[in-house]
Amino acid sequence: MKIDLNEIGNFDVCKFDDRFWNHILKNINELNNTIFNEDELSKVLKYKVKINFSFFRNIDNEPNAFVEKTNDTEYNIVLGKKLIILLMQNAYKLVDNYYIYSDLNRKQIDLMHNISQISFYVWIDFICLHELSHICRSHFKDNGKYFKFNKEVDEIHNNIFYEMDADRFAMIMATRVFSALISGIKMLTNKSDKEIIKNYLISMTYLFDLFFLIEGENKSSDHPSPLQRISFVLTAFCESIKNKNLFQVEFVELDNLANSVYEEFVLKHSEEYEPNNNYCEFAKESQVILEQYNEFLKETKLNENQLFK
Repeated sequence: MKIDLNEIGNFDVCKFDDRFWNHILKNINELNNTIFNEDELSKVLKYKVKINFSFFRNIDNEPNAFVEKTNDTEYNIVLGKKLIILLMQNAYKLVDNYYIYSDLNRKQIDLMHNISQISFYVWIDFICLHELSHICRSHFKDNGKYFKFNKEVDEIHNNIFYEMDADRFAMIMATRVFSALISGIKMLTNKSDKEIIKNYLISMTYLFDLFFLIEGENKSSDHPSPLQRISFVLTAFCESIKNKNLFQVEFVELDNLANSVYEEFVLKHSEEYEPNNNYCEFAKESQVILEQYNEFLKETKLNENQLFK
């Protein structure tokens, strides 16, 4: 069912007072300061870059996040309140609909709240890292404009490939950030590493399901379609763990896990995403886009020009 953006003001989370939202924004700022502070960035970047964060508190704005260039070494990442509301509402729905940790007792209110908040902040991490990837993968070198997370920007040539690239590197970095949370989540849920990782991947599929619900259809524009983005980020997850000891689970198991998460999502939502069950054509289109993306990387020399060391 498509989300009516005009009804967002009636969502349950909008009933929380300013203290709640100020607390959320404080947490996001602290999270971003941990990941994006100059000392941490200097470890992974070729030269110093300053990242500023700001928020659109006006709920009338589009549900979006974007990054804009201030000068050659300073950028501004903006999160909109409407997007944050949607993320918060849908993080609770993940739990209410039994999409994640389905065997845990829903009557444990504090536990369910904490689980929903983990998904919310994982999504926030991904979105901010997506915007950071636009910066660090030198996407501004050719464009010199700005990039939006969930909004068409028709002026930018080859935008779909820049967005794929940003999703890819955001997922690689987000997975590394998530790996540091495993021990805490294990204490909270009493689940194994493998179960926790599976639920992490499921939650990521529902981030892009949210954008499907906003658009009301599974189509490509300046971004890949929501289902393609799900497929591509799960592939990026596998890329992030290959030859790295991020988790105490074998790579083959995690690769199979990512594939099963995708297959289960498609099975659960096939009628919504592809009502004509035209998955063969969808698979062909996705493969063509991947091949075009690889050619795009060669042509633009993003790997050589990136700010990442």
